[in-house]
Amino acid sequence: MLAIKLRRKGKKHQAFYRLVVAEKKSKLAGRFVEDLGFYNPHTKEMKINKERANYWIANGAKPTETANNLLVKEKVVEGEKVKAHSTRKRKKHLAREAEALKAKEAEAKAREEENKKETEEVIEESEEKKEEKEQTEESSEKEEVLENKTEEEKPVEEDEKVGQ
Repeated sequence: MLAIKLRRKGKKHQAFYRLVVAEKKSKLAGRFVEDLGFYNPHTKEMKINKERANYWIANGAKPTETANNLLVKEKVVEGEKVKAHSTRKRKKHLAREAEALKAKEAEAKAREEENKKETEEVIEESEEKKEEKEQTEESSEKEEVLENKTEEEKPVEEDEKVGQ
């Protein structure tokens, strides 16, 4: 499988890169199929043969992450830049972050369910209190009615005693 990748050249601390089409697993100093251009990170100078880069991409060559970002910057390829340098440590760190996020989500769900139960309990308690109030009001109304009846009967009895 072919890849478009950067090949390091230059002296120590004066590196520049050649953009080449080479076998994916080939060594950086090894053979390459075609030279597409160069990139100097010190001067930010870049020259890419856009026509040939598009040709190789159309024929199945996949650019590496950094090469893809350079091609996007030069508008040879449309799309967004890709996060480069995904090392093992970064992958482990991302895995830990994902686990922590899942744990937080599970905790939030548990809290939500707990709150839901609490609100249901509060609603049930308030409904019970309403029912008790209604029952006490009904019983107090019945007591008042009974008291009124007994008060009406008492004066009648007194009248009867007076009449005897």
